[in-house]
Amino acid sequence: MRILVTGATGKVGGAVVRAALAAGHEVRVLVRSHAGSGALPAAGLDVVVGDVTDPATLPAVEGVEVVFNAMGVPEQWLADPGRFDQVNVAGSARLARAAAAAGVRRLVHTSTIDVFDAPPGGRFDETNLASRPKGTPYERSKQRAEQAVFAAAGELEVVVVNPATVYGLGPYGPASMELRMFRPALRGLLPVVPPGGFGLVFTEGLGRGQLAAAGLGRPGRGTSCPTLT
Repeated sequence: MRILVTGATGKVGGAVVRAALAAGHEVRVLVRSHAGSGALPAAGLDVVVGDVTDPATLPAVEGVEVVFNAMGVPEQWLADPGRFDQVNVAGSARLARAAAAAGVRRLVHTSTIDVFDAPPGGRFDETNLASRPKGTPYERSKQRAEQAVFAAAGELEVVVVNPATVYGLGPYGPASMELRMFRPALRGLLPVVPPGGFGLVFTEGLGRGQLAAAGLGRPGRGTSCPTLT
């Protein structure tokens, strides 16, 4: 199938690109600069320079069957919290509207497991969406982004993927979060698995999971990626 991946130079988007190329799909990527695309595979990609915050570049959705929206601001806090709304919320909604207008069949939107309610000692699934705003600007933006995408999608099929913490090599090497966590753990200063467990998903498994969501996910439903607890 012909696909577009946003956020392809990031950890999640890069994993989707690798999985899609390995499966023989035609892959287009939307990147903010040609310099950033240097970390992507050298062959087999249609590279479009653009930004989800710029409507003029969103014709990148034309001619594809499935859009994987893997872009986003991943930090929990920023000095300018408005950036979360500009990118995660408004950018995702703008992409969904463009995809719907272009006749794209399905949008696979990357959200986060943080949008769910997880009571201490309890269990949750994709039906347990939090009814209140979550604790960080990032989490709240991801809550609003899901709502905005569905509101903008029209007849476009939308499947939401809700990964836990993603680990593994991204286009630029290990993420700083992993270095901060695992270096102290190796020195015995930080428990590897804190009380109650810690959700993790490996990049390559997440990439294949995104492709599975494109084919098997039910529109309007979230899809949690596998976690380790």
